[in-house]
Amino acid sequence: MLEAFGRVHLLDSSYLTLPEAVAHLFAASGGSGPTAGAKIQWMIAYLTGNFSHLQLTDARTPDQKQRFVVHEQIKAGELLISDLGYFSQDGLWSLVDQGAFFLCLLPTQTAL
Repeated sequence: MLEAFGRVHLLDSSYLTLPEAVAHLFAASGGSGPTAGAKIQWMIAYLTGNFSHLQLTDARTPDQKQRFVVHEQIKAGELLISDLGYFSQDGLWSLVDQGAFFLCLLPTQTAL
């Protein structure tokens, strides 16, 4: 079924707890949790296994901010699969405007 799309992209992030000594470079939320952390933002072409986006950010950077970077890489006829952290109605509309497709979870309070 996925062969109907030019490419299928999987977008996600992985969280890393880092030593406190690097908190000035890679801040985390703090509080009762770690003070230093990073996220690896990644997008992979599912059918080939090739990474099309890989970026290291501090742990406080919201996943939603990455959508601006990765949506530019999505072409007409391609499919983007992402989790709830990347949800943005504006972002999804931009994919539709590009002729691309998406699959994602919707927040429970979303009005369609």
